[in-house]
Amino acid sequence: MEGVEMTDHRNHGHGYLSWSHPLARVANRHCRAHNEYRRSGWAGGIGSVACGACWEWAIRDDERVVIEYGVSRHQGPDIDVVDEIAIERACRGEQVRLTRVERSIAAAQLRDSENLTDYQIAHRLHTNSEVVRQALALADATTAATDLAEVA
Repeated sequence: MEGVEMTDHRNHGHGYLSWSHPLARVANRHCRAHNEYRRSGWAGGIGSVACGACWEWAIRDDERVVIEYGVSRHQGPDIDVVDEIAIERACRGEQVRLTRVERSIAAAQLRDSENLTDYQIAHRLHTNSEVVRQALALADATTAATDLAEVA
């Protein structure tokens, strides 16, 4: 076409469907699991993240959750929301991204139910002992505040 510059979709031209998209990691995980990218020369697909089918899969799954659970589409991080599944996975030793509150709950659970040391908890949660000490201090402070509120 005359006067129209064609873009290479693998490198640019899809700013919205790039690594800054909230579902980029999910789409990329789908693509890596279902495409033989090493053998086929796969270069990352749209936005250097995932192929179109995997982007669609991630977006449709997300949409189902929004509809099924009535979640707002424009929801920012909510510090009051605790992902219990992420905590459970972290306590099993999986590398999971946790919020500060979730990390404190996981550390307290490992200390109280499995009697692990700070070092052992740090190893299990893929962090260091100082972070664990801070997490446990938060958990203990939260428990103390809850106990005081119940007394009052």
